[in-house]
Order: sequence, then C-alpha cells, then structure tokens
Amino acid sequence: MLSLEPEDMQKERSAALYNRHQTFMERLFNALWISCQWTVDDEDFYTTLLLSPMIDTTDQQLILSALLIANMNHFDIHKFQTLVNVYEHAEDEHVRQRALVGWVLTIFDEMDIFPEQRSHIERLCEDRQTTRELLELQQQLFSCMDAEKDHEHIQRNIMPDIMRNSNLTISRFGIQEKEEDPTDRILGNSDEDEKMEQMEANIQKMMSMQQQGSDIYFGGFRQMKRFPFFSQMANWFMPFYIAHPALRATVDKLGPSRFLDVLMERGSFCESDKYSLALAMSAVIDRIPKNMLEMLNSDEAVGIGASDIDTQSPAYIRRMYLQDLYRFYRLYGGAAHLLNPFKDDGKSEFYADAFFFEYKIFIQTGLDARKGALATYLFRHHRYDQLQELLPTFYADTTQYHTLTGYSCLHHGYLSVAAENFEHALNLQPDNEWAQKGKARTAMEMEDYETAVDAYDALLLAQPGNISFEISRAIALLKLDRTKEALESLYRLDFEHPDNDNVKRVLAWTLLCDGNAAKAANLYEQLFSNAPSAEDYLNAGYADWLLGNIASAIDRFRQWKNLRHADLADEFDKDGYMLDKHSVSPTDRLLLISLVNRT
Repeated sequence: MLSLEPEDMQKERSAALYNRHQTFMERLFNALWISCQWTVDDEDFYTTLLLSPMIDTTDQQLILSALLIANMNHFDIHKFQTLVNVYEHAEDEHVRQRALVGWVLTIFDEMDIFPEQRSHIERLCEDRQTTRELLELQQQLFSCMDAEKDHEHIQRNIMPDIMRNSNLTISRFGIQEKEEDPTDRILGNSDEDEKMEQMEANIQKMMSMQQQGSDIYFGGFRQMKRFPFFSQMANWFMPFYIAHPALRATVDKLGPSRFLDVLMERGSFCESDKYSLALAMSAVIDRIPKNMLEMLNSDEAVGIGASDIDTQSPAYIRRMYLQDLYRFYRLYGGAAHLLNPFKDDGKSEFYADAFFFEYKIFIQTGLDARKGALATYLFRHHRYDQLQELLPTFYADTTQYHTLTGYSCLHHGYLSVAAENFEHALNLQPDNEWAQKGKARTAMEMEDYETAVDAYDALLLAQPGNISFEISRAIALLKLDRTKEALESLYRLDFEHPDNDNVKRVLAWTLLCDGNAAKAANLYEQLFSNAPSAEDYLNAGYADWLLGNIASAIDRFRQWKNLRHADLADEFDKDGYMLDKHSVSPTDRLLLISLVNRT
C-alpha cells in the first residue's frame, strides 16, 4: 500500500509502520510468556494464528518462543498442545522447528497428572521422522552445552595459528593490513605459501567442527551482546530481518552495500549473532580497510563455510534456534530468574531439562528404537554420566547394548558388572573387537591378569602388530611374573619400533623388575634425550638406587617430586613388589625418603 503514497513519504510511513509493529510484538511477547493458564478457546485461537498463511513467519516464530519460555516456567497443557499441533501441521520449516523445540523442552515428566500429554507423545513417537528429529535435537542440545569448551579449544589451538599466519592485525585504530616485506617478493620466499596453507588448514578445522554441530561462534559473539538492542527480551528470539527498527541506522551507514542482504540469506550464524554483527558493523565501518569493504558485497563476507551449508535444512534451522536459546540463557541477565534447560539448577525435577531422552514419559514408546544410537553418541563424546542415566530406560539383548553398558560400568567403577556385560556381548558376537577391548581393560582394572592376557591375545589375532595391545599384554605378563615372555615381546617391539618411547618405558620397567637395573638405566638415559615424563625421573631414580648411585637417585627423585608434587612414600608402597625383588628393606626406603626430603 505504501507504493500508492508520494515517494518522499514512503520511507517515513514505512518506518512508522515497522516501529508500531515492533512495539506491538514486544508487548505481545511479554504478555504471552507471563500469561496464566489457557482455556481451550485460547488454544484454538493461537493454534489457528500460528498456522495461518496470513501471519508473517517472523511473528509466528516470536510467539512460539514466548510460549516456550512460558511453558517451561509454568506448565500449561493447552500451551503444550498448541506447540504439538503447530509442529504437526506447520508448513514453514522455521515455525515447525521452533514448535518442536518448544514441546520437547516443556514436557512435564509426570505421566499421571496429564494423561493427554502421554497420548500425544506416544502418537508422535510412532512416526519415524519425528523420532529421527528427536535424536538430532538431543545431540544438538549436547553440542550447545559444549559451546564454551569448544570456544576454549578454538582459542587455545586454532586462532593463534590463524592470526599468526594472516596478513591482518587488530589495533586500537581498527583492523589493518600488515606491511608486505618486499624481500619476500624478490627472493620468492616460500614462507608465505606455508603460512597460507597453515591458515587454510586451521580454518578447515573450524569448518569441520561447525559441520559436526559445534557452536564455533559463541565465544566471539558473547562480547557483542551488550548493545541496548539486547536489553529487550523479545529481541533475543527475533528472526533477523533488515527492516527491524533497531537496524535503521546500520542500513543508512552501509548505504548500497549488500552486506545485510547476504547476512540474512547466507550467514551461517544464529539470529541474535546476525543482529550483533550488523550492529557492530555500524560501529566500526569507518575503520575498515577499503578492500575489506569491497568484500562486504560478496557471499564470503558472512562466515566460515557459509556457502557449504544448507541453511534451509530442518537440522540447520533447529541448530541455529538452539544457539539463540543458549545465548539467551547464558548471557541475558534476566534469564537467571527463569528455568534454564541447559543447566541443572535444582529448580525443576520434572521438566525444562535438555536431556529429555531419559524422561520416563518416553519409555516404551517408538523413541526406544533411537536410544541405541544416542547411547553410542554419548560414549563417543565421553558423556558417561548421561550414558549411565540413559541405558536403564531401554533394553536390547545386543552386542552393542551390552558393550555400552560394560563401558559405562567400567568408567564408573562397577567392574564386576562391566565384566559380565562384556562377556555377554562376546557370547553374542565372539569376534567383536570393541567388546574384547573392554573385557581386556576391565580385567586389568580388576587385576585379573590371566583374563587380560587371553583378551589381548584375541585382540592381537585380529590386529597383529598393534603396539598398544602388545604393550598392555606385556604389562599383564609382568604382573603374572612371566617376565621372560614379557621381555621377549618387548625386545621385539623395541627392535621394530626403535623411536617409540612408550615401548622403551615398559621395557625399562620390566628390566628393573627382572633385576637388570643397568640395562634399565641405559634406556632411561635414552628417554631423557627426548621428552621425558615425570615417571621417567622416578623410575630412573630406582635404577640408580639399585645400582648404588645414591646421589644420582636422590637427584632423580627430587626432580620427580618437583614435577608431580606427590609423596615419595606412596610411590614406594605402590612399587613395593619391585623393591622386594631387590631386597630393599623398609628401613632403606625410609632412609632414602629422608635424604630426598632434606633441603
């Protein structure tokens, strides 16, 4: 309708319309998330509104976020049913995915109170696509909770190399290009090519993390949530659109640049990060180099790997929304008073939990068929506490289930139960190396070295020459006092792998136990020429002590203490079987400890 207005009035009228609409939506958002219990009529009204093609998708998505927060803090069966209905019938994928996250995070896990909720979930879990999306959602929620750990990894292991090898520097005057060294051009210095290759390799690492679901931008953008824009709660959930009143000054400053259009269409950021970037760009645009300004019109301007990601896939849409949720609960001050699904703060026992797969309400539904895949995911990501919670919620008499149960029990110290599960798994599939490896590790922990040797023998039949298995088998043989067999294996390994320090360490210790301290001392000298561990100093001290080199032994033991800050008496107790073989009396041990401790 604005096209009918005079041209000089169109911009002013458009701004007024967007201002009024934004104010209305913010008020509606606030009214909804603090709303009381709904009636059936309320449910019907909002379901119709959220499914209507006449309502803008941006408004529908914002309303769904308000319902999510409302229902997480005060459960309402009618709001829950609204979210379920929208998930089942919405045609817009952004709306559908917000509804999915909404009903999942607002499940009330008390089946007797709301039987209709149970019937909805049973029906939903009969659909294979729904259970697949629930599995993806659960994994994505865990990825969100790893955002800060991933940020630390990027800051420690990736970003230093990228900045070191890039041609840019950040100063108080903005982003500047480093001056090119003319001698590199003249001499054809290959260092620049190597730097570029290293930088590309590190960027590929970040791309790989992003493709696997990591939130690689959280750390960089969390400092950019201090704009006044984010003081309004609704803006944390507002889908990015250029006509938002808060972006008007940014649009004017950027002029004809396509940056905001590209950011909206192709930027691989969650919605709140897009707003952060647009607002930050307005603040620094005057200090950006010309060639970088030219890049703002290209697709490459908006993030690592943006062109390689299907931004319209359900999984991507859902992941971006979850990242918005995580940022809201992590960075918005007012969120401290709300139930946080990403944090177990003890405020709720029955709902608003990111780990929804272990809910009672999902037991004996179609979701059970997906729990094995999630259990494997938890194992691979070392989430043993969640794995321990998940396994009792379903059962499958399979090698996979018993092996996962075995590893969970092994991690938590339930060794006899772990051994039973690995044995059961191997009865079902005798050649399963994963289960055999668990059996071997459990036997070592239980000091059942005969079983460990048998297990490692089986593993070595499947993987001949596996150094790790060979070393572990030799240690088990040593514990059984079958020193000769252990030495035969270790000598062969040391000959085949002369640069493997771990082989040398085990060989040296075996020689110590066999009474050959001189040969052990020679091996420890070789280890000191490379990258010695703290234990190398301890064991070299044993070798010197047994050879009568008391001064050298004291020095080695002191070096070990400086590195480990531990009690030497405890180590003597642990290694007492070796000292007993050399007839080192308790009195001799106490005397040496007193000499080591003397300053």
